[in-house]
Amino acid sequence: MKVVIYGNINLDERADEVNTLYKALKARGVEVLTGVDPSRVDMVISVGGDGTLLHTARSIVGCDTPVVGINGGHLGYLTAASLSAATAMVDALADGDYRIEQRTTLTVESDALDEPLPLALNEVALLRQDTSSVIEMVTTLRGEPLNTYVGDGLVISTPTGSTAYNMSAGGPILEPTTRCIVLTPVSPHSLTTRPLVVSDDSELQVTTRSRANHYLVSIDGDSVVLPAGSTVTVRVSPHRLNLVMPRHNNFASTLRNKLHWGV
Repeated sequence: MKVVIYGNINLDERADEVNTLYKALKARGVEVLTGVDPSRVDMVISVGGDGTLLHTARSIVGCDTPVVGINGGHLGYLTAASLSAATAMVDALADGDYRIEQRTTLTVESDALDEPLPLALNEVALLRQDTSSVIEMVTTLRGEPLNTYVGDGLVISTPTGSTAYNMSAGGPILEPTTRCIVLTPVSPHSLTTRPLVVSDDSELQVTTRSRANHYLVSIDGDSVVLPAGSTVTVRVSPHRLNLVMPRHNNFASTLRNKLHWGV
C-alpha cells in the first residue's frame, strides 16, 4: 500500500504519537510518499482535526483516492480514529478492515467572480459583514422563487456538514450519506422561517442585499467578500469524497460518542 500524509503543522506537542503512526505504517509495509499526486497513491491520511481534513478534502477532491482522518485535534467528528489509537487504525487499513462512505460536496459560483469558488464538504454560509443590520437573501430553488431570508445569514449545508455550522444555527442533524442539502437561516427575522431539506439535484441561487454594500461568503471556514446584489449559485458537485471509516463505526454510535448523547 502507498499513502501520502497531509498534516497539521501545529502538532509539535504530539510528536511522539505522530512518530508512532509512522512506525506503525512502516511495520505493516506501508510506503509513505511525499509531494506526489494523490491519484497515484492508494490512500490519503489526514493527521489533525476536522479543519485539517476539510483542507485535505479540498486538495484531493476530483480523484477517487480514499482519505482517512486521524484526529490530533479536538472533536474530530469527521475522523476515523484518534492519534492515540492510530496503530490499531493502521492495522485495519493494512488488513482492509474498513469501509468507504461517499460524501457530498458542493460547487459554488458567483456572478461577481470569473472563477468558481472552492468546493465545500461542510457548508456554504452567506453572512452579514461590517453591519449590525440584517441582510436579505433572495433565494430560488430550481429557478423558482423560494424565500427571501432576512437575518444574519444563511447556511447551505451538506449532510456531512449538518453537525457543523448548520447544527449550531439550529438545523437538523442528517445521516452523512443522505443525498440532500439543508438550508438553515442564521438568526432569522421571521419566526416562521425554518430549516429546509431539499434533494441533492437542487440548484440554489441566492442574491444578497446588504446596507454595507457587501457580504461574506464562507466555504468550510475560508471566506471571500462579495458585493451586495451579487448572486451565488450552489449545487451538488459530481465529485464525491471517499471517506474511510472503521467497519464497526455507525451513525448512532458516532452521535453518542462525539455529541455525548446519553451522558
